[in-house]
Amino acid sequence: AKRVSEVRSEIWSGHRRKVASALGLWSKRVDEAELVERLHLPRPERMTPLRFLHDLIERARGQRRHVVLPEGTDVRILHAAEILHRRDV
Repeated sequence: AKRVSEVRSEIWSGHRRKVASALGLWSKRVDEAELVERLHLPRPERMTPLRFLHDLIERARGQRRHVVLPEGTDVRILHAAEILHRRDV
């Protein structure tokens, strides 16, 4: 734990690709249920928007589907698809 606390990382919220990649790696490598169990954390009663998004992503990751959108060349759609791909959703 001491060694982990000394690791320097620099990912700012403005670096969307780095954030998406980091979240994808976290979800692949960390068993969140086991982590929460080991930390003995109570389940939050309120659901923040961030928690809602996290739960939504986890459910989507567990129920993979192919989605075909007619706006396949729209920059916003391509950007969103890239984020989902990097997060391994």
